[in-house]
Amino acid sequence: MHKIWIDTPLLPEAMADLYREAAAILPEARNPDDPFDQIEEAHALILGSLFPGTRQNLARASKALVTARSGIGVDNIDVEAATDLGICVINTPDTPTEAVAEIVMGLMIDLARKITFLNNRMARGIWDDGSIRIGMLLRDKTLGLLGLGRIGGRMAELARAIHMKVLAFDPFIDPARAQALDVRLVSSVDDILEKADIVSIHVPLMESTRGSVGKDAFTKMKQGSYLINVSRGPIVVETELYEALESGHLAGAALDVWDPEPPRPDNPLLQLDNVIATPHAAGATLESRIQGNTEAVRQVLMILRGEKPEFLVNPEVWEERRKV
Repeated sequence: MHKIWIDTPLLPEAMADLYREAAAILPEARNPDDPFDQIEEAHALILGSLFPGTRQNLARASKALVTARSGIGVDNIDVEAATDLGICVINTPDTPTEAVAEIVMGLMIDLARKITFLNNRMARGIWDDGSIRIGMLLRDKTLGLLGLGRIGGRMAELARAIHMKVLAFDPFIDPARAQALDVRLVSSVDDILEKADIVSIHVPLMESTRGSVGKDAFTKMKQGSYLINVSRGPIVVETELYEALESGHLAGAALDVWDPEPPRPDNPLLQLDNVIATPHAAGATLESRIQGNTEAVRQVLMILRGEKPEFLVNPEVWEERRKV
């Protein structure tokens, strides 16, 4: 029977599917002093977002045919190394779409209407009146999306439903998709920064995006605009975001992802009243977790049966993949 090494616990619905065709090597059954204990015995790995999927660690999984992420991001897995080793890499990219889009919508409303800001002041016994209460109406404002993939596209639909204007920069998107979403594609990131009242980041972490939203970007953003990042922390240069917020050039920011994670307790962004801070929770709904867990298990079992899955991150490995 195939053995599946699981980095973090899966929900019962997913485990029930797994046990129909395979056995599990669970965290509680491993040596706590060795985080990779028994990984050599595994025919498949199902990993969390914090697992260090380095070349060395993947090589230790000498029988693994596939490594799976329950979620969209695979930035913690060395996909090139996995491909060299003949290991298929899969993810579940549809899993977080609705959950993340909903939380971005909530964060936009929160920032624009100062909900968290006013709540925190009320908790300190401050009853604000006058201009401090005045927020921004989202209707007819411009949302700028950096990325128009699954989540960005759904975010566009929600924003258009409340009559926002939506701009997007994404050089990989078919213009017909943007047209269908009633989104205006722009030719450069600067077009987004200069025109959007709220900029929301929906791009993967790659070398080209790491540190790409920093001082230069903040300087180009409109005075009094807002930034939302639910993508990956290292895309934003946090020290330079702090300066843009502290100076008053940006009105506020909502950050669900950090660099590093968790953020250090002395991170100055956590001390600002105009920052909404959440702990990488954008995709954390029960429904999305069930979907992600069960979808990861389903695709792993497909590969173990010799069937090609839908969401193969490294399709070039398929003909040269490891086999039992």
